[in-house]
Amino acid sequence: MIKKSLSLFLLVLFLLSCKEDNRPNVLIVTFDTTRADHIGVYGKENAMTPVIDALAKDGVLYEYAYSPIPLTLPSHSSLMTGQVPFVHGVRDNGSFKLAKENLTLAEILNQNGYKTAAAIGSFPLSSEFGLNQGFDFYDDELGIEMLSGSIEDNDLQNNFFFPERKASFVNKAILSWLKENNNSPFFIWAHYFDPHHPHNPPAPYSYKFTHDLYQGEISYSDKNFGVIIEYLKQLGVYDNTIIVFTADHGEGMGEHDESTHSFFIYDSTQHIPLIIKYPNQKNNGLRIKERVGIIDVFPTILELLDFDFDTSIQGESLVVNNIKIKPREIYLESLAGKFNHGWGEQRGLISENYKYIHGPEKELYNLDLDPKE
Repeated sequence: MIKKSLSLFLLVLFLLSCKEDNRPNVLIVTFDTTRADHIGVYGKENAMTPVIDALAKDGVLYEYAYSPIPLTLPSHSSLMTGQVPFVHGVRDNGSFKLAKENLTLAEILNQNGYKTAAAIGSFPLSSEFGLNQGFDFYDDELGIEMLSGSIEDNDLQNNFFFPERKASFVNKAILSWLKENNNSPFFIWAHYFDPHHPHNPPAPYSYKFTHDLYQGEISYSDKNFGVIIEYLKQLGVYDNTIIVFTADHGEGMGEHDESTHSFFIYDSTQHIPLIIKYPNQKNNGLRIKERVGIIDVFPTILELLDFDFDTSIQGESLVVNNIKIKPREIYLESLAGKFNHGWGEQRGLISENYKYIHGPEKELYNLDLDPKE
């Protein structure tokens, strides 16, 4: 009788462990400085983004997703906490750090038995700035390309902005980890810095996009995104993986006299791509027109995993319910001009089709009638 009870107990434990192992994996891939209107499935002709375009067929595409701030560290902090910058406290690159009091997506998943890994492509996301919280593996070895002699020396030395590494080296770190850690649920974040200025895509993208190197960087990043997706398919876990593709912010490209980003909160820098693939491609092919925020990714993933989350966060779940999501207001800010130059700050709010910018000048736009503001 005792042997039978013990056998039954062990069988129950085995079944429970099998069930736990079948929980969906999570992959987040962020392209730095990537405008939504430079992705093929968002309407860009000859974008050469076949991987992202294919993912949209398997997932849910949000036509109007927004970053709360046009800066790498603060925006990714919002993505990973579900909070706007004035709540999580990171308001600029370099001089702020995500405090340990903030609960990150990686921490929640790690506490629930997920293996967690990240590889980043640029200095603003280095572990010293706090986004490594909850990751078992956080690869920020940005100088490894220089040491290996695998790229031109000036790729790092002449980068006026930040030390960076190309997407292929981010992949190398991620895939090496995944090879050893795919036997249980995992959470991976891969960050490609390539679309950020200066634009120097490798061949063949350097000559295919001679007159638009920015687009070349996006296309090169898309190709590397495909390498990760193909490996997930080889492992047989693609179907059971939640995949999020998004960007931290866009790029001014001369609109409103801003060539890059940081100072203004117009849609040129705040409107970003967002695609979420559900497990087993549920709701695939949907396009959502309601305006949403990058802070909504955090609660969306947790709801898809059936995890509880703090409802005091500003993000709201995007899990599709009868192909509708609840309208929401979207907060925007940029204090970089104030911090770095003593200029005025900008704060904004989007409500339905209206956008208000509060700064040295007050601006109100109807985004449906005046999308270029």
